[in-house]
Amino acid sequence: MNHLRDSSSPYLRQHSGNPVDWHPWGEAALSLAVQTGKPILLSIGYSACHWCHVMAHESFEDPETAGIMNEHFICIKVDREEHPDLDQIYMTFVQMTTESGGWPLNVFLTPALEPFYGGTYFPPDDRYGRPSWKKILLSVSHFYRVEKEALASNLNKIRQAYEMSLAEKTGQSLPQKGDLDHAVGVLGQLYDDHNGGLGGAPKFPAVQPLYFFLLQYQRNGDKKYLDMVTHTLTKMGRGGIYDHIGGGFARYAVDEEWLVPHFEKMLYDNAQLAGIYTDVFSITDQPFYARIAKGILNFVAEQLQNPAGGFYSSLDADSEGREGKYYIWDRSEIEKALGELSPVFCDYFGVTGAGNFEGGNILHITNNIEVTAKKFNYSIRETESVIDKGLAILKTIRKKRIPPGLDDKILTSWNALMISAFARGYEVFGTPLYREIVEKNIEFIRINLSEGNRIFRSYSNNQKHFDGCLDDYAYLIRALLDSYEAILDESYLYWAYDLLHQVDKNFQDTKNGGYFYTPSGRQHILYRMKDSHDQSVPSSNGLMLQNLLRLHTITENEDLLMKAEKMMQRYLPGTRENPYAFASFLLAMDYYLTGATELIILRSNRQSCSRLLDPLYKRYITHRIILVSSVENPISLLSENMLEGKRCIDNLPTAFVCQNFSCSPPITDPSALESYFGN
Repeated sequence: MNHLRDSSSPYLRQHSGNPVDWHPWGEAALSLAVQTGKPILLSIGYSACHWCHVMAHESFEDPETAGIMNEHFICIKVDREEHPDLDQIYMTFVQMTTESGGWPLNVFLTPALEPFYGGTYFPPDDRYGRPSWKKILLSVSHFYRVEKEALASNLNKIRQAYEMSLAEKTGQSLPQKGDLDHAVGVLGQLYDDHNGGLGGAPKFPAVQPLYFFLLQYQRNGDKKYLDMVTHTLTKMGRGGIYDHIGGGFARYAVDEEWLVPHFEKMLYDNAQLAGIYTDVFSITDQPFYARIAKGILNFVAEQLQNPAGGFYSSLDADSEGREGKYYIWDRSEIEKALGELSPVFCDYFGVTGAGNFEGGNILHITNNIEVTAKKFNYSIRETESVIDKGLAILKTIRKKRIPPGLDDKILTSWNALMISAFARGYEVFGTPLYREIVEKNIEFIRINLSEGNRIFRSYSNNQKHFDGCLDDYAYLIRALLDSYEAILDESYLYWAYDLLHQVDKNFQDTKNGGYFYTPSGRQHILYRMKDSHDQSVPSSNGLMLQNLLRLHTITENEDLLMKAEKMMQRYLPGTRENPYAFASFLLAMDYYLTGATELIILRSNRQSCSRLLDPLYKRYITHRIILVSSVENPISLLSENMLEGKRCIDNLPTAFVCQNFSCSPPITDPSALESYFGN
């Protein structure tokens, strides 16, 4: 056994039986590198990573390869989900030097933590145009020990490259409407008219740009932007990237048609997709989007929720050593299980004898229900019944298979994304379970992942681990604001505001604006970087900008607006150059230019506001702020201007709609309130 057996990360524990003398990242391993003078081999991956498993089986489990690694290097294993700050630093290096990136990430460092060589997956033998891992190990070791002058020269060039990468391009102007028009035009050119989504294969769910399209539809009434979103979500929801049996989405599709997924299921993808499917249902009222949204939420509740609260991180792509085996079906297997139901079922889901993936079938909807019904002379309802029965039978059978591995660590940032999704699901669908999950998971974070306003990154083995990064705070602040609006628990609002001050204290860049990804005082960090680009999750700076604007609306604290405007000046050039990577900032800038829609409700003695709120919850209202305050104990965060001159009418909960610095007359009738938001 190496040094990983008692690690907090399931990914690290997967490698505890390797003959490689792995260490976790920490003082002991880093000091050993200094004492021995050996370079560090830093290998970064995560539990659901398919190619991480491949390299582990091919190389890290091989005694000969392990012997070379142990002789020449101090070997350190890192879970990128626990240490995203390290991943950010060394991924930047590999991308600068190889123009590509991914996981596993293998980087060679000096004992001073400076990288001098790196890459991603390396095969055990020369293959795919890549040198073997053993050849890399011996070459790097020789270079480090013998080529001292070349090493020093390379390190100096790498430092200069980092300095250029970290240089701040600070703009001077605030966004204008033309900036939004330019951005949506650029994003529109990336749109795939045939398959939906942005760009070609591999195809990733681009949730932030899709939300930006929704804002343009709401702002301009141009239906083509709504069509882009609905077309994309329809294609994805019908494709193999969606698990039609168990619910939930895989990470991405390897093809441009959304058919063949990379089978790992990540909490953060499903959180974002649940939210946008719910919102699109609230716009279109089409049951398909509600079914997918509920399928995601129910999948997470069933398979990714800790009984005590908190959501697990992911399900692996592999089971029984084969990618996707848990999800693939032979036609003969389906015919045996479904009997007379199988012809209709197979027609609808494109199941054939030849299959569509390594001889098996990934279920995907190939026909509209009307086409299949007509083909078999069934009614629509009869066809739906056959499909539902077939899915239920296959789900029961699939549960008997060996499931993919579960990464059961609980990450604050990803949990917060999922809390926001359940909060919105509760608003739109009114499912009591969704509210219970929101309350339970916020309480789990409060008890297990925080100490006052100090947030921790990860929870596993009944312990919290590692100080939180910016995304842990930014996503949690948003989740608390979203959950307050859905549940009206004022403690969520106060905690969000307190966390904002904690972020300002420990992460703020007072010189250039915005926020560093790591808190001040973090040890063993080569550079303090910023999380400025949307990737598989939104930029934490982009979400902090959204949080600042929302909390400014609530409090009218001008300091928050000044911070937000400085951030917009800082990042506006980025939105012009690459709107795809800065979509979360564009969402905030739209808020800034369009203004919030504030719904303020006064009530006495905690009266129920459901008559007023429930119809509005089911609508998609852009940049919505809901504030419900009692007459007896008004929310102390609200500015005096917010409540001045407002009172309850006839002792009923009374609403005021405020937009563009003016408010409506008092409203007590739900239909009159709805009329303020169109048909």
